[in-house]
Amino acid sequence: MSKPARLQFQSIRKQTPLPSGWRAEWSSHHKCFFFVDPNGTCTWKDPRERDMETSQNTLANTSAASGIGSLTRKETSIGSTPSTLDLPPRIPPLNSRRYCCGAFSTRKNCCIFVWVIILVILAGLGTATFFLWPRAPTITIGSPYFPAGISPVQYVAATTTTPAQFAINLAVDVKVFSPNYADIFVDKIDFTGFILNSAPNTPITTAPAHGIATNINFPPKRETQFTLPFTVGHPMNVGSSLSLLVGTDELMNTISTRCATESGTLDMTYSVKLTVKVIAWTGFKPTTTGKLNVKCPATAASIGALFGLKQ
Repeated sequence: MSKPARLQFQSIRKQTPLPSGWRAEWSSHHKCFFFVDPNGTCTWKDPRERDMETSQNTLANTSAASGIGSLTRKETSIGSTPSTLDLPPRIPPLNSRRYCCGAFSTRKNCCIFVWVIILVILAGLGTATFFLWPRAPTITIGSPYFPAGISPVQYVAATTTTPAQFAINLAVDVKVFSPNYADIFVDKIDFTGFILNSAPNTPITTAPAHGIATNINFPPKRETQFTLPFTVGHPMNVGSSLSLLVGTDELMNTISTRCATESGTLDMTYSVKLTVKVIAWTGFKPTTTGKLNVKCPATAASIGALFGLKQ
């Protein structure tokens, strides 16, 4: 737009502003203005003409004094009025922008916003997982001992469905350190194991050990200690004499060999398995295994006496 044309437009605009929502655009090809209504429709006709007719005398005096005619007349004097076919295509109103995501003027800004939200959500989930996902605790098993107030060895009489058996009553102190950032509630702790024979130091499957503890809470970043009682049970097929029993029963034979005196010890394997409720559905159960030395509960002779056996 040339400087005289800009001055002409500014002067006319100051004198008679365009109706609300209308705007004037300069055509560099035709060297004149065209007008755009609030809906974006283009026209060569000045919308102020109807107002100019009522104030023609005022505009004429103003034109005579300033040497500037009405916008339409000036445009016509510059050249013939352009054809309607020469009008530019529909122009969107200035205040009718399309917004992406309801708030952004460009698709790029909308995409950036969406990705930022996704990253924030992922970061939140990652942080929550880091602090709340259960971690496997460290389990330490103490040496087995005979708990007070209960006989180390008990005789269980035979029934119509089970043979006579004896039980060795033991207990261990368990220490569990939880590395988690929140309390971990353990539904059940299973203790299982087997007494090992003298040679070749393999488990005696007829002498399983079993104990259980339930509903224990492990505070975060802290060590928890509790006592876990367990029992070694063994069926006894009683023979005519203790010497026959010792010669045929694997556990009694091991006790006879390892427990010649009450200071002897028995070896056993163990496994401690934790059932944590929040991850039980995954099938994962933190487990620790190892070997223990169990103090002999009695000599083979004293155990045989429980059954009324004689050497």
